[in-house]
Amino acid sequence: MTNTPTVNRILFGLYVLAILAVGVAALIWPTMRNAAYAPLRDLLFPNVYLPTNASAPVQLSVAVAPALGDWVKASATQFTAKNHFIKVNVTELRGLNAGNQLNTLTGQTDVWIAEADFARATAASIPYETQGKSVAQDSFLWVAVKSHKELSGNLGWQSIGSAAANNRQFQLAMPPTQSIEGMAACWSAAADFARSPNVTAAQLNDPAFRKWLEHLFQAAPDRNRGSLDQMATRPPQADAGLILNSDWSQLAQDAFIAEPPANNVIFNFPYYVRTTWPDLQPDELTARQDAANTFRDYLLSDEAQSQLTNYGLKRAASSSGPLAQLDDATLRALQFCW
Repeated sequence: MTNTPTVNRILFGLYVLAILAVGVAALIWPTMRNAAYAPLRDLLFPNVYLPTNASAPVQLSVAVAPALGDWVKASATQFTAKNHFIKVNVTELRGLNAGNQLNTLTGQTDVWIAEADFARATAASIPYETQGKSVAQDSFLWVAVKSHKELSGNLGWQSIGSAAANNRQFQLAMPPTQSIEGMAACWSAAADFARSPNVTAAQLNDPAFRKWLEHLFQAAPDRNRGSLDQMATRPPQADAGLILNSDWSQLAQDAFIAEPPANNVIFNFPYYVRTTWPDLQPDELTARQDAANTFRDYLLSDEAQSQLTNYGLKRAASSSGPLAQLDDATLRALQFCW
């Protein structure tokens, strides 16, 4: 028979209960688990948590326009390091493919960051917000090899068109067909041709503009390949090209002259959150929406925004471009323009 005093047995029992409580809390309580370093526990029980809306683990899927992909992927890594219960998976998605992919059960992501506001309009009835906050900005830039001195200080749609008309050997690199960048290029060209930033469907369908644009296309033999790829070859595949400003750093800049179009188009990369998750329970739905909003807020934070310049991009709060918004008729005309 033990001689251990009763008070000692009581204290020992309380001690054991306290150890068990801390152990269970470190296993399933999100706040405690986040603070407790236990790699074996995380390996054996990676998804064991006490149910909670505030800190439930979330796998957040984000589709992003290719031009913004590297920045979003780097930001996702930094974000996850600070938010251990939200893992962000980033895939790239071109805007004109969004209408099909984001309407399928397997292709829907929690977030879509499009190239521009008008990319959302082309996607029509996808289950995502119709208005999204801009998280970055990009725009077009004309580049030409320095040997074309006649273009220096006068680089734009009209001078490029004249150079192509006067020299059958002149070659042009343009955004690929069936792309948001191509639609934006047509928008910029029409604004320059009409000498007005307020482009209409009638101006886009104007036979004189279409004839001028077709002549320009004759100088662009490879419209299935991106402008940057054509200008980055040694020597460049084309004499001049319309690229994104974010691509400029990837060229040998001392070999080119560069100038933005007079009527530029702003790619404002709006952030759209999915609006319906029919396969989720209410608490899972709330957790997914909260995670999407939290990641958006991080992308808009000074930490993430300050890194945009490393990718040739501008902050979301940069000034908007000179071109107005598109109405439905103009948008339809743009889709058939490029």
